[in-house]
Amino acid sequence: MNTKLAVTNFPGTHTKEMIQKIAEVFGKVKTVDLLKDPVTGEFKGQVNIEFMDEVDAKKGYNGLMGLNIEGALLHVKRLTTLAAPNTSLDGEMFKMLLEDRPTTCLMLRNVFCKEEIENREDYKELEEAVKEEMMRYGTCLRAHCPKAPIFGDAEAVPGYGKVFVKFKKEEEAEKARQGIYRRRFNDRIVDSIYFPEEKFDNNQFE
Repeated sequence: MNTKLAVTNFPGTHTKEMIQKIAEVFGKVKTVDLLKDPVTGEFKGQVNIEFMDEVDAKKGYNGLMGLNIEGALLHVKRLTTLAAPNTSLDGEMFKMLLEDRPTTCLMLRNVFCKEEIENREDYKELEEAVKEEMMRYGTCLRAHCPKAPIFGDAEAVPGYGKVFVKFKKEEEAEKARQGIYRRRFNDRIVDSIYFPEEKFDNNQFE
């Protein structure tokens, strides 16, 4: 792998400085080039990023792939060449980026909605289906879907509406995250972020 990446789907409101700060979460950045429409001059969401070395470029590839920026999921591909080489990042967004670091666990969103669950057996079937799918990427140890109470408000249950999975190895979770990028389930695009292992092990889903 070389040091150059093409990243697409950035929100058009992002500046070069904002994008560079996001990229620098994963390593030292050499250049950031925003590609603009040749006619209108508008930023169309694609950025070419060059890291200082291959190690940081690999971290950037894994970290940026599928990263959720204001509801948009980034996509990354490697570049053999980089186009020629514009205020500050929102503090809360930067905090989320720092926390979204690789672990053995993932939180999947948009897998289902409450109207699709008729009884408690449906949760078990969903967990089994998700675990079977995740086994394509490695050893999935567990898939958990927080259940709605028999009586009461489902939305009050921590983590309700999401599916949490744990792999044996961190690289397997990274592979799964990339593999399900932009995948659709019941016509919904599934979104994933890393989830803290200690919370998963202590059943602290949120």
